Amino acid sequence: MTQPLKHGSRGQAVRALQQQLNLHGAKLAVDGDFGAATEAAVRAYQVKVGLVPDGIAGAKTLAVLAGAAPRRFLSLKDLQEAARRLDVPLASVLAVNEVESNGARIRRGISLVACLLIAALLCAGLEILLYQRPVSPWQAAIAVLLCILVYRSRGNLAALLRPSV
Repeated sequence: MTQPLKHGSRGQAVRALQQQLNLHGAKLAVDGDFGAATEAAVRAYQVKVGLVPDGIAGAKTLAVLAGAAPRRFLSLKDLQEAARRLDVPLASVLAVNEVESNGARIRRGISLVACLLIAALLCAGLEILLYQRPVSPWQAAIAVLLCILVYRSRGNLAALLRPSV
């Protein structure tokens, strides 16, 4: 996987991105410099196709620009719904989504399950740290499970949950 392209990136990959964005309606100078105009065009494209509008051309944005179906990826609406259902701040779910972006080739359902699992375990862990004295064996097991899952997946739960092929 290539590195995400973001504000300050330069080179041929940025030129290719700018050309692709222009094919989708942007009016960028193809100069190979990822500046404010390119960031705004990436953000506008992400909004247009339903991706999380972060202004960074990562694996998901580049895949959709190359012709992948946007519905394969979690949208901002999906993440807002997950935050509402879990009763957690949207920022927490967006942070989990960013970590999970390395698992972009994972099916949408598995990525959503991973996102929900890590958010739930994170909330349980925070509850243990902030409010519970003493900690029950069940709460300790949840905290240990969270540590093991994150360690084994190197921060990418979607990869951990991916079915073997």
